[in-house]
Amino acid sequence: MTFSEYFNALYPYLQDDEKPVDFCDSMIEHFIYEEAQEACGLLNCQSDTKRRYLREKNPNKISPEYAQYVYSKHYEQGYREWLNARMFEKDTFHKIEEWLTNNEIDFFDVCKPATHYWKIYFLRLPIPTRQMVRK
Repeated sequence: MTFSEYFNALYPYLQDDEKPVDFCDSMIEHFIYEEAQEACGLLNCQSDTKRRYLREKNPNKISPEYAQYVYSKHYEQGYREWLNARMFEKDTFHKIEEWLTNNEIDFFDVCKPATHYWKIYFLRLPIPTRQMVRK
């Protein structure tokens, strides 16, 4: 599952009249520790760059440096609490359950796999090597 697929699956059910870029920022802000937000390249990149990450067709891949930072600063409990609150507020637990089931993702707690898959996405991106940084 790509970043774009994950985002676009949750956005319709969890957004609160937010534009996609603003909702993405909110997701990331709740996925990492508060003190790590200021230095987060993914949060601080230009809006048009974020839109390219989020588009459904041919999305840009998130840079390994951004992904490494997000993964190293992730705060799973905070993200799960935010997801749970959003699903409760929007009454969309059943929609997220349906999405998980349709993607053949086993779950007991709806928030756990949604959090897990995003964390795994950032983990699976390659750690930058010197050759990648020089390019």
